[in-house]
Amino acid sequence: MRIRGLIAVLLPLCTVFVAGSASATSSPHAVAVQVPRTLIAGVPVIRITSDATTSARQLPALVTSPSIATTWHEIGPHQFAALTTASLTPGSTLTVNAPTAISCSDSACRFTSTRAISIDVPLNVTWLQSLLAVTNYLPVSFTSTSGSAPTSPSVTGTFAWRFPLLPLSVHSLWIPGVNNVLVKGALMSFQNEHAMRPTGIADSATISSLVNMVTAGKVSSRTWNYVDVSERRPQRTTLFVDGVQKMSTLANTGVAGATTPLGTYPVYIHIKFQWMTGQNLDGSHYRDPVNWISYFNGGDALHEFYRYTYGWPQSLGCVEMPHSAAQAMWPYTPIGTLVTVHA
Repeated sequence: MRIRGLIAVLLPLCTVFVAGSASATSSPHAVAVQVPRTLIAGVPVIRITSDATTSARQLPALVTSPSIATTWHEIGPHQFAALTTASLTPGSTLTVNAPTAISCSDSACRFTSTRAISIDVPLNVTWLQSLLAVTNYLPVSFTSTSGSAPTSPSVTGTFAWRFPLLPLSVHSLWIPGVNNVLVKGALMSFQNEHAMRPTGIADSATISSLVNMVTAGKVSSRTWNYVDVSERRPQRTTLFVDGVQKMSTLANTGVAGATTPLGTYPVYIHIKFQWMTGQNLDGSHYRDPVNWISYFNGGDALHEFYRYTYGWPQSLGCVEMPHSAAQAMWPYTPIGTLVTVHA
């Protein structure tokens, strides 16, 4: 599938009406402000309406953070729009000091009060996927049409599976242009590997770091790992490393009343040991020493736990495995690894 650029669609606007305050130059006028929730090419950064008699050239410069150049244009009676051609980092936020009151003299106007309003700079998800693909954080590859690295959204190309023999549960997650758990896990893996907070959110710092990695021609030092948990008896946990099954072990999921929810989740905590505490279904409390832990959904985790037998529901929601199997699997389940639980 070819990458397409951002679609210029005007999203709903938020409108702010604030009464003016006194001005030494002239009587202040209230300003009605319209700011887009998302900044898209061709959409004004801000639109204002005021009863003040003025022209676009008399309006003071719009103050933003980060600072960008804007130009005022008259779009109707007492209505003005600030336009920009500045290029902003996708996934970032632009803060606008929106005027809420204005005073004018014969030669110039000034904004007597302002209000800070944040505008999201949209992210091209297909571009994000291409960045994660060429750095090996996704189970798909990306080949650009021009042969150039996808250092900007303008680079088009196609995706292909790197590991076609992965379970269908993985294949069903891949949708070009859609930001889902597959992309979130890849982002968390990238952020964790680069000492960033693994939020799974493509903020401006993450995008900039990814672009720098692509520009330098570097790829992840990690393999692409995936954990499949089957609740069909006998229950099993299977690890895939770069598309190849590496190990499979009997496991225990949650009992009735504390079942392990079905779905796909990224590992978000990865620790060797913890005293796990909580409340049993009968109301009693537990405090157990547990090794080789990878939390993937709330309090549910992959970990070792001694049981007399394995392969059927016995836990309070976690995925329990024999000690040796959990120890062998743990190095392959760093933050960002996807875990799918299915019937």
